[in-house]
Amino acid sequence: MSLAIQFSHKIFQILTARNGLPKILVGRDSIDIPLGKIIANKYCVGEKINYGSFATVFHVKKVDEMEYNKILKIAKENETNEKHNTEVMILRKCLGENFFPQFVEEFSLKHHKCIVMTHSGEPVADYLKRNPTKTFCNSNILRLTVSLFKSLDFLHQAAGYVHRDIHGDNLMLKLSNGVLIFNIIDFGNGALANSTQKCNYNSISTSLNVMICHKYNPLDDFISSMYYMSECAGVRLFVTGSDTLIHAKEKYHREPCKVYDSSQKWMGTVVAKLDQLQKAQSKDFKPVWKIFDSAIPHCLPDSPIKFKINEKKVFIE
Repeated sequence: MSLAIQFSHKIFQILTARNGLPKILVGRDSIDIPLGKIIANKYCVGEKINYGSFATVFHVKKVDEMEYNKILKIAKENETNEKHNTEVMILRKCLGENFFPQFVEEFSLKHHKCIVMTHSGEPVADYLKRNPTKTFCNSNILRLTVSLFKSLDFLHQAAGYVHRDIHGDNLMLKLSNGVLIFNIIDFGNGALANSTQKCNYNSISTSLNVMICHKYNPLDDFISSMYYMSECAGVRLFVTGSDTLIHAKEKYHREPCKVYDSSQKWMGTVVAKLDQLQKAQSKDFKPVWKIFDSAIPHCLPDSPIKFKINEKKVFIE
């Protein structure tokens, strides 16, 4: 046996619990727990859902339950304690509220911080990929946008936090009693809404304001949301080419309505209004809700998302 294999085997033995805790094998990218393993004396571990730089997520259920209706989020290292603590704080503040996964409990396995919460369904990004056109219809985009804005409004105003990581994998939909229920998830990158701490974000989802001034305020969550909703509409906002991303965003924000067709103009109007509010440092969000109310004739923004089921898969129109 090579030294490398011996070393790996030894690490696995060290990570194997001697006191009834599960075997937890930490790879470079994710954490592995055997299927069916009982953890914390009450949860049965199901299939792995996903993993990222902060944590790995599994389906779990209580040992006396039939369905895997919860998730386990297990952090990689002690260095991620701040993200874990932020997520727990936000989940606690959102207990009992619509649009959020419901916190069940937190505990530790060895050196890994764990959160158990209700299962929120599938990412909007997966629904988008599933559609042959890779787009949603205009009315469904309006419904999704309104649900997302309502969740963020509660997060900002009532919970007192900003999300700072809005993209399609953090927006969830779950079919329940014939209706698609929206949840926003993954609060590890969140921060207090009144924080003055600088952040060096520069991804496609980062608002222009944050890329310029490196300070994040609640309106930046909404602008990032409109970037992603535009993608759901099939609109490519930022054509970089010889331009940098920041220059492409500057062009878009100068005339946000220009890139949308006539039926989608409401999206550009929302972005223009958000820009105005940001410049005026205004917290009056009523003009944005009015845009939603009149965005699409004969479409109620609060009406259920339209979908079809084909071979047990949900397809959003």
